[in-house]
Amino acid sequence: MLTVTSSLTQAFESKLSLRNIPDQQRHDFHKWLRFYLDFSISTLWTRSLTLVLPSLTTN
Repeated sequence: MLTVTSSLTQAFESKLSLRNIPDQQRHDFHKWLRFYLDFSISTLWTRSLTLVLPSLTTN
């Protein structure tokens, strides 16, 4: 899974604090952040590959 930079982690922690997210739940929020970013990057990669190499990516 994707490693999140320390600056993004700090900004995310700040947002969690502002929304009063309990400490026990923060691990799950961080896990879903990594999942979301990983999914977004892989989706963008697939879309760009489809645009650049359409004949290789179609079945």
